[in-house]
Amino acid sequence: MTVDLARSSSIGLVAQYRHLLADDRIDEYSILIPSDHLRALRHEVEASLRPASPEQVAQALAMLVGSFKVGDVLEDRRAFARAMMKQLAPYPVWVFPEMIWRAQRKFEWLPSIAEVIAICDELMNERRRLLRVLDRTNGEYRRRQEEACRIEERQHRDQRWIADLEARAIATHGEAALQAGDLVLAMQLRPAPRCRGRWITWGQALKTRSRVTLASGLAELARAQQGEPSTDLNAAIASIEEATWGHDVTPG
Repeated sequence: MTVDLARSSSIGLVAQYRHLLADDRIDEYSILIPSDHLRALRHEVEASLRPASPEQVAQALAMLVGSFKVGDVLEDRRAFARAMMKQLAPYPVWVFPEMIWRAQRKFEWLPSIAEVIAICDELMNERRRLLRVLDRTNGEYRRRQEEACRIEERQHRDQRWIADLEARAIATHGEAALQAGDLVLAMQLRPAPRCRGRWITWGQALKTRSRVTLASGLAELARAQQGEPSTDLNAAIASIEEATWGHDVTPG
Protein backbone atom coordinates (compact mmCIF):
# COMPACT_ATOMS: atom_id res chain seq x y z
CA MET A 1 0.00 0.00 0.00
CA THR A 2 1.35 3.43 -0.95
CA VAL A 3 1.53 5.94 1.88
CA ASP A 4 0.48 9.49 1.02
CA LEU A 5 3.41 11.70 2.04
CA ALA A 6 1.84 14.75 0.42
CA ARG A 7 -0.95 14.94 2.97
CA SER A 8 -1.87 18.58 3.63
CA SER A 9 -0.18 20.16 6.64
CA SER A 10 -2.73 22.99 6.96
CA ILE A 11 -4.80 23.04 10.13
CA GLY A 12 -8.38 24.31 10.25
CA LEU A 13 -8.46 26.46 13.39
CA VAL A 14 -4.83 27.47 13.01
CA ALA A 15 -5.65 28.89 9.59
CA GLN A 16 -8.73 30.62 11.02
CA TYR A 17 -6.76 32.31 13.80
CA ARG A 18 -3.47 32.77 11.98
CA HIS A 19 -3.65 36.55 12.43
CA LEU A 20 -3.85 36.13 16.21
CA LEU A 21 -1.17 33.45 16.32
CA ALA A 22 1.32 35.46 14.31
CA ASP A 23 2.51 37.57 17.23
CA ASP A 24 4.45 35.82 20.00
CA ARG A 25 3.89 38.75 22.37
CA ILE A 26 0.74 38.14 24.40
CA ASP A 27 -0.08 40.88 26.91
CA GLU A 28 -2.94 42.89 28.40
CA TYR A 29 -3.53 44.66 25.07
CA SER A 30 -3.71 41.52 22.94
CA ILE A 31 -6.90 40.34 21.29
CA LEU A 32 -7.13 36.74 22.48
CA ILE A 33 -8.35 33.67 20.68
CA PRO A 34 -11.78 32.71 22.10
CA SER A 35 -11.20 30.56 25.16
CA ASP A 36 -13.58 27.84 23.97
CA HIS A 37 -11.36 27.32 20.90
CA LEU A 38 -8.03 27.10 22.71
CA ARG A 39 -8.40 23.43 23.65
CA ALA A 40 -9.38 22.48 20.09
CA LEU A 41 -6.48 24.53 18.71
CA ARG A 42 -3.99 22.78 20.94
CA HIS A 43 -5.47 19.42 19.97
CA GLU A 44 -5.02 20.25 16.28
CA VAL A 45 -1.44 21.44 16.69
CA GLU A 46 -0.48 18.48 18.86
CA ALA A 47 -2.15 16.10 16.40
CA SER A 48 -0.03 17.60 13.61
CA LEU A 49 3.09 16.78 15.64
CA ARG A 50 2.33 13.05 16.00
CA PRO A 51 5.18 10.93 14.64
CA ALA A 52 4.79 9.31 11.27
CA SER A 53 4.31 5.55 11.02
CA PRO A 54 7.34 3.34 10.25
CA GLU A 55 5.93 2.79 6.75
CA GLN A 56 5.73 6.53 6.13
CA VAL A 57 9.28 7.02 7.41
CA ALA A 58 10.55 4.24 5.16
CA GLN A 59 8.81 5.70 2.13
CA ALA A 60 10.21 9.17 2.88
CA LEU A 61 13.71 7.74 3.17
CA ALA A 62 13.33 5.92 -0.14
CA MET A 63 12.17 9.13 -1.83
CA LEU A 64 15.06 11.07 -0.28
CA VAL A 65 17.75 8.61 -1.30
CA GLY A 66 16.22 8.27 -4.75
CA SER A 67 16.51 12.03 -5.27
CA PHE A 68 20.31 12.18 -5.03
CA LYS A 69 23.52 10.80 -6.40
CA VAL A 70 24.96 8.41 -3.85
CA GLY A 71 28.04 6.89 -5.43
CA ASP A 72 30.48 5.39 -2.99
CA VAL A 73 29.88 7.90 -0.19
CA LEU A 74 28.06 5.30 1.91
CA GLU A 75 30.17 2.48 3.28
CA ASP A 76 27.18 0.67 4.75
CA ARG A 77 23.85 1.61 3.17
CA ARG A 78 21.83 -0.55 5.51
CA ALA A 79 23.41 1.00 8.58
CA PHE A 80 22.83 4.47 7.13
CA ALA A 81 19.16 3.63 6.41
CA ARG A 82 18.59 2.29 9.94
CA ALA A 83 20.23 5.35 11.51
CA MET A 84 18.29 7.75 9.26
CA MET A 85 14.99 6.04 10.00
CA LYS A 86 15.68 6.19 13.73
CA GLN A 87 16.35 9.94 13.49
CA LEU A 88 13.30 10.60 11.31
CA ALA A 89 10.95 8.53 13.48
CA PRO A 90 9.89 11.39 15.83
CA TYR A 91 8.77 13.67 12.99
CA PRO A 92 5.22 13.93 11.59
CA VAL A 93 4.54 12.81 8.04
CA TRP A 94 3.84 16.31 6.67
CA VAL A 95 7.48 17.30 7.33
CA PHE A 96 8.92 14.81 4.86
CA PRO A 97 7.75 16.20 1.48
CA GLU A 98 8.91 19.71 2.38
CA MET A 99 12.20 18.36 3.77
CA ILE A 100 12.87 16.46 0.55
CA TRP A 101 11.93 19.50 -1.56
CA ARG A 102 14.34 21.74 0.37
CA ALA A 103 17.12 19.15 0.34
CA GLN A 104 16.82 18.78 -3.43
CA ARG A 105 17.40 22.51 -3.85
CA LYS A 106 20.25 22.71 -1.37
CA PHE A 107 22.35 19.60 -1.92
CA GLU A 108 23.81 17.91 -4.97
CA TRP A 109 24.77 14.71 -3.17
CA LEU A 110 22.80 12.78 -0.58
CA PRO A 111 22.75 14.94 2.57
CA SER A 112 24.02 13.66 5.90
CA ILE A 113 21.69 12.67 8.70
CA ALA A 114 22.56 15.90 10.56
CA GLU A 115 21.70 17.99 7.50
CA VAL A 116 18.36 16.25 7.03
CA ILE A 117 17.45 16.61 10.71
CA ALA A 118 18.36 20.32 10.62
CA ILE A 119 15.81 20.84 7.84
CA CYS A 120 13.16 18.85 9.73
CA ASP A 121 13.73 20.87 12.90
CA GLU A 122 13.44 24.11 10.98
CA LEU A 123 10.08 22.98 9.62
CA MET A 124 8.90 21.97 13.09
CA ASN A 125 9.82 25.29 14.68
CA GLU A 126 6.62 27.02 13.53
CA ARG A 127 4.35 24.36 15.05
CA ARG A 128 6.34 24.45 18.29
CA ARG A 129 6.02 28.24 18.28
CA LEU A 130 2.24 27.88 17.99
CA LEU A 131 2.21 25.79 21.16
CA ARG A 132 4.17 28.50 22.97
CA VAL A 133 1.68 31.13 21.80
CA LEU A 134 -1.22 28.98 23.02
CA ASP A 135 0.51 28.56 26.40
CA ARG A 136 0.98 32.33 26.68
CA THR A 137 -2.63 32.91 25.66
CA ASN A 138 -3.82 30.57 28.41
CA GLY A 139 -1.55 32.39 30.83
CA GLU A 140 -2.99 35.76 29.82
CA TYR A 141 -6.54 34.45 30.31
CA ARG A 142 -5.59 33.40 33.84
CA ARG A 143 -3.97 36.77 34.53
CA ARG A 144 -7.06 38.64 33.31
CA GLN A 145 -9.37 36.45 35.37
CA GLU A 146 -7.25 37.06 38.48
CA GLU A 147 -7.23 40.80 37.76
CA ALA A 148 -11.01 40.79 37.31
CA CYS A 149 -11.38 39.04 40.68
CA ARG A 150 -9.13 41.62 42.33
CA ILE A 151 -11.14 44.47 40.80
CA GLU A 152 -14.43 42.87 41.88
CA GLU A 153 -13.15 42.39 45.42
CA ARG A 154 -11.94 45.99 45.53
CA GLN A 155 -15.33 47.20 44.30
CA HIS A 156 -17.10 45.15 46.97
CA ARG A 157 -14.75 46.54 49.61
CA ASP A 158 -15.39 50.10 48.40
CA GLN A 159 -19.13 49.49 48.38
CA ARG A 160 -19.01 48.20 51.95
CA TRP A 161 -16.95 51.23 53.00
CA ILE A 162 -19.37 53.67 51.31
CA ALA A 163 -22.41 51.92 52.82
CA ASP A 164 -20.85 52.01 56.28
CA LEU A 165 -19.85 55.67 55.98
CA GLU A 166 -23.32 56.58 54.72
CA ALA A 167 -25.06 54.60 57.47
CA ARG A 168 -22.99 56.32 60.16
CA ALA A 169 -23.77 59.76 58.68
CA ILE A 170 -27.50 58.98 58.58
CA ALA A 171 -27.39 57.64 62.15
CA THR A 172 -25.65 60.82 63.31
CA HIS A 173 -27.48 63.47 61.32
CA GLY A 174 -30.76 61.81 60.36
CA GLU A 175 -32.32 60.75 57.06
CA ALA A 176 -33.46 64.31 56.44
CA ALA A 177 -29.81 65.30 55.99
CA LEU A 178 -28.73 62.31 53.89
CA GLN A 179 -30.70 59.55 52.21
CA ALA A 180 -29.50 56.05 51.41
CA GLY A 181 -27.71 56.08 48.08
CA ASP A 182 -26.83 59.78 48.17
CA LEU A 183 -23.17 59.20 48.91
CA VAL A 184 -22.75 56.82 45.95
CA LEU A 185 -24.25 59.44 43.61
CA ALA A 186 -22.15 62.21 45.15
CA MET A 187 -18.96 60.20 44.70
CA GLN A 188 -19.74 59.72 41.01
CA LEU A 189 -19.27 63.49 40.64
CA ARG A 190 -16.59 63.92 43.27
CA PRO A 191 -14.60 60.81 44.32
CA ALA A 192 -12.99 63.18 46.83
CA PRO A 193 -14.56 66.56 47.73
CA ARG A 194 -12.64 69.81 47.43
CA CYS A 195 -12.56 72.29 50.28
CA ARG A 196 -11.10 75.76 49.78
CA GLY A 197 -8.56 74.62 47.23
CA ARG A 198 -7.53 71.31 48.81
CA TRP A 199 -8.83 67.77 48.58
CA ILE A 200 -10.28 66.08 51.65
CA THR A 201 -11.79 62.65 52.30
CA TRP A 202 -15.49 61.92 52.44
CA GLY A 203 -14.98 60.85 56.03
CA GLN A 204 -13.87 64.42 56.78
CA ALA A 205 -16.68 65.86 54.64
CA LEU A 206 -19.42 64.09 56.63
CA LYS A 207 -18.37 65.17 60.12
CA THR A 208 -21.05 67.84 60.59
CA ARG A 209 -24.63 68.22 59.42
CA SER A 210 -23.70 71.23 57.29
CA ARG A 211 -21.08 69.19 55.48
CA VAL A 212 -23.53 66.36 54.91
CA THR A 213 -25.43 68.80 52.70
CA LEU A 214 -22.47 68.58 50.29
CA ALA A 215 -23.24 64.89 49.66
CA SER A 216 -26.99 65.48 49.36
CA GLY A 217 -26.43 68.48 47.07
CA LEU A 218 -24.09 66.56 44.78
CA ALA A 219 -26.50 63.59 44.80
CA GLU A 220 -29.32 65.88 43.71
CA LEU A 221 -27.10 67.27 40.94
CA ALA A 222 -26.22 63.73 39.83
CA ARG A 223 -29.91 62.83 39.57
CA ALA A 224 -30.57 66.00 37.55
CA GLN A 225 -27.71 65.07 35.23
CA GLN A 226 -29.45 61.80 34.37
CA GLY A 227 -32.48 63.71 33.07
CA GLU A 228 -31.13 67.02 31.82
CA PRO A 229 -27.30 67.25 31.78
CA SER A 230 -25.80 70.55 32.96
CA THR A 231 -23.98 72.60 30.35
CA ASP A 232 -21.27 73.39 32.90
CA LEU A 233 -21.11 70.51 35.35
CA ASN A 234 -17.81 71.58 36.91
CA ALA A 235 -19.22 75.02 37.72
CA ALA A 236 -22.32 73.47 39.27
CA ILE A 237 -20.16 71.18 41.46
CA ALA A 238 -17.94 74.09 42.51
CA SER A 239 -21.00 76.14 43.43
CA ILE A 240 -22.32 73.39 45.71
CA GLU A 241 -18.93 73.00 47.36
CA GLU A 242 -18.55 76.76 47.88
CA ALA A 243 -22.00 76.98 49.44
CA THR A 244 -21.19 74.07 51.76
CA TRP A 245 -17.89 75.43 53.05
CA GLY A 246 -19.32 78.93 53.32
CA HIS A 247 -21.46 77.66 56.19
CA ASP A 248 -18.65 75.65 57.80
CA VAL A 249 -15.42 77.40 58.64
CA THR A 250 -13.56 74.34 59.91
CA PRO A 251 -12.77 72.03 56.95
CA GLY A 252 -10.51 69.57 58.80
